[in-house]
Amino acid sequence: MLKEANVRVNHPLSYEGVQIFQASFVDGGSLLKMKRYMLNNPSAGAIHQEGRVGQAVDLSGTTYTLKLKNFSLDNVVPAAAIESVPAGDQQHINLGPSFTSIAQSGSGSGAEFKTYMQPISKSGQSYFVQGVRTAFGTPYQYLFIPTGPNGSIGLFMKYLSALQKQATVNSGENNKSYVLNTFRQVIARNAPAMTPDAEAAYFQSAISAILQLKAYPVPFIVTLTGFDHRWAAGLEVTKWPATIVIYWGCAVLVLGIFILFYLPQRRLSVVLRALTEGTEVIIGGTSSRNPYEFTKEFDGLVTRLRSVLKNQDDQKENNDG
Repeated sequence: MLKEANVRVNHPLSYEGVQIFQASFVDGGSLLKMKRYMLNNPSAGAIHQEGRVGQAVDLSGTTYTLKLKNFSLDNVVPAAAIESVPAGDQQHINLGPSFTSIAQSGSGSGAEFKTYMQPISKSGQSYFVQGVRTAFGTPYQYLFIPTGPNGSIGLFMKYLSALQKQATVNSGENNKSYVLNTFRQVIARNAPAMTPDAEAAYFQSAISAILQLKAYPVPFIVTLTGFDHRWAAGLEVTKWPATIVIYWGCAVLVLGIFILFYLPQRRLSVVLRALTEGTEVIIGGTSSRNPYEFTKEFDGLVTRLRSVLKNQDDQKENNDG
C-alpha cells in the first residue's frame, strides 16, 4: 500500500508505526555555469565550464581539478563588513548567490574559494568578490576585482593581458608610463563610453587588484554566470515498537514521584519487655513529613493504648476478686 504525503519540519509522516522526519536541508546537486579566466594567459579569453555541486570539474590546460563543495542562494551580511553604504535604513545587504569550491593540483597544493555571483558596489565602483584561503579553518582573505560596464571582469582581464604583452617590450624605471597608457588604450577599444571619473576609479581599483593577485594561490579565476538550483532533504526514519511500555513506565514514574514527595512515610515500632509485675510496652514512631501533626497523632495513639490496657487491668482485678 502506497501513501503520499508532504514531510515538513516538525510535521513528520506516520505510517504503520514508522515516523519519517525531515532531518536536514542541503543542496541537492545544483548545476553551476561558470567562466574560467587564466591569469598566466588572459588573452585566451573566458573558458566556459559546468559542474554539479558535490562533483569535481576537470580544468583543462592546468594541473588542477575544481571540487564544487557547496552552493548558497542568499548571503546576507552586515553592510559594514564590506564597507558598503546600504540603501535607506537597511543595515544588511544580500550579496546574492555564491558557491564554495576547492582547487586541488596534482602536486597536492590547493586552496578553498568562496565566489559570489553578483558584483558588489563600494565607493561608486562595482567589484567581483571572492574569498580565498589556503588553510582550512582560517578566515577568508577577500579579492576585489573591478567589473566593467557589462558587470564582468572581462575588461580587467583585457587590461591584464595588455600589460603582460607590454611588459615583455617595455622595461626599466623610465618606462612605467606604459601602465597608464596601456589602460587608456584598453578603455578606448573596449569601453569608450566610460566617463573620466569612472576611468580614474576603475584604474585605481584595477591596480589594487593586480597587486592582490601577486599572492593569489592558483593561476586562474572562476566566476559564476548561472545556475540550476536544486534542494535535497535529508530524512530520518524511526520506529519505536515499545512506545506503549514507555508510556506506562512514564506514568508509573510520575506516580512514584508523587508518592515520594506528597504522601508521608510513617513507621511505628513496638517493643514488649517482660517484667516481674507484668509486661512493659515501649512504642516509638517516625514520619518523613509534617512531624507536628504526627506528634499529635502519636500522642493520641499512646493515650488510647493506655486506656485500653488500664481497662483490661481493671477487668482482670474484678474477675480475680
